[in-house]
Amino acid sequence: MKDLVRKAKEGDTDAFSALVKLISPKLYRIALSKLENSNDVDDAIQETMISAFRNLHQLHRLSSFNHWITTNLKNKCIEINKRKHFNTIPFEDFFIKDYMSQYPQEQVEGDLTFKNLIEDLDYEEKIIYYMKIKNLYTFKQIAEELNMTESKVKSTFYRAKDKIKSKI
Repeated sequence: MKDLVRKAKEGDTDAFSALVKLISPKLYRIALSKLENSNDVDDAIQETMISAFRNLHQLHRLSSFNHWITTNLKNKCIEINKRKHFNTIPFEDFFIKDYMSQYPQEQVEGDLTFKNLIEDLDYEEKIIYYMKIKNLYTFKQIAEELNMTESKVKSTFYRAKDKIKSKI
């Protein structure tokens, strides 16, 4: 296996494909134990393989490949479970209705309502923006909750804030 890892690390796609075939059954069992359905299992394995292919150059010890790839898979499973948790609550219920119930017809400027202002934000931006402006979490807590780096949370928050400002 070390030889395959070494070749894959050098850029040999056939070696990487052989590695994938070799470790897929093990990864499938691990992902199945951590996730609820086979679609999520397939997503986790696929995302792990893409990440592994892109980051194989970071693997220092060839003998650590199994540990490295399974750790990446477990982290992907955690990420998918967290994503599912946030996606189970429709964003409108989670954020817009909550805000609009407090300020039902708040006009920001002209015909703009708060709902119009946030409609161009992507889901991640909306969640982070909501969590921060409602003072529910600090940047560090949001990062831990969403399994992101704190700098990514901050940049996403400020990007969302800038998008909103540009509409006003």
